Amino acid sequence: MKLIADENLHRNIITSLQNEGYDVYCIQDNNHGISDEEIVGLYGMPNSIIVTEDKDFGDLIFLKKVNTNAIILLRYSKLLNEVGLIIPVLLNFLKENELEYLKGKFIVLTPFKKRIRKINQDLD
Repeated sequence: MKLIADENLHRNIITSLQNEGYDVYCIQDNNHGISDEEIVGLYGMPNSIIVTEDKDFGDLIFLKKVNTNAIILLRYSKLLNEVGLIIPVLLNFLKENELEYLKGKFIVLTPFKKRIRKINQDLD
């Protein structure tokens, strides 16, 4: 599974994913400044998951009906420095769930809960 790290993703999250052996393509290092639509269009391919902190991806998926494989939206407080709380939540979630399960899902992870919603009806 390839993880696409949106350019707003905290560097500690990216490093933690890489340290766990995940194949991470980092937008901020390779395609800085491209739009969310371009990220979905270029990288929302089979066997990839976009990991972001940007709520606008929800609008793309549910309002504009843009098709993609899977998105994980991380929600945590930067003011309370909760990045250290969200990293193990993300890593555990990825370890517990196979790519096949994640396909066609919009996943919201917080330090204390998760929400999973089906998005792509025509991927199955």
